[in-house]
Amino acid sequence: MKTKTLLLSVYILLTICIQGCEEEENSDWMLIFEDHFEDYIIGTYPSERWTTRFDGKSAEISDMVSCSGEQSFRLTSYPTWARVEAVPLDSMPDYLCYEGCIYLGQPDKGYTIGLGFKESSTTYRFRNSFQFANDGRLLINGDPCMTWSAETWYKVRLEIDFVNMRGKAWVNDILIQETINITDKEECIDFALCGYNFNSGTSTAYYDDIKIYMK
Repeated sequence: MKTKTLLLSVYILLTICIQGCEEEENSDWMLIFEDHFEDYIIGTYPSERWTTRFDGKSAEISDMVSCSGEQSFRLTSYPTWARVEAVPLDSMPDYLCYEGCIYLGQPDKGYTIGLGFKESSTTYRFRNSFQFANDGRLLINGDPCMTWSAETWYKVRLEIDFVNMRGKAWVNDILIQETINITDKEECIDFALCGYNFNSGTSTAYYDDIKIYMK
């Protein structure tokens, strides 16, 4: 009986220690932006926090689907003109992390979440991003890592180390890559959401639970 009690005590101590280490590691990140899209009226645009880079068809708060709460941010794009919504980053720290949830409305369209910049009046360039390609592949900075399915929520997270030019990526809280080659911070002007469209008809994507950290 004493042996069992001792083993249980050791297990509890180890569990507390592991949880404490995880909390300490996560506490290094300072939250600098978040939006769960719950504080807006349905059908409106959250203009006080987001900036439109390309206007596509529309962007509005929706209660059709959500990852948490009751609302999300719906972006709709035309076949030849994407909707790109951005959070401008005034200065880029040496260590940046972002996470968010994306719901893909159709299987043959394309969607992106990540950093980037508006290159011209007709071009937006993404950097250090997750690309849900229209062929069903999920790519990180252009490198395929898994496949995706429509009408499914995906939570993505990218931790970026600009000092060592490396990144770590999670999908649905599972670490899938930890030695990602990242691009220079000079081209990371925004955090942005995008709904592409490679075929006829409009494309729709929903975004939720956006968070940006630095340390």
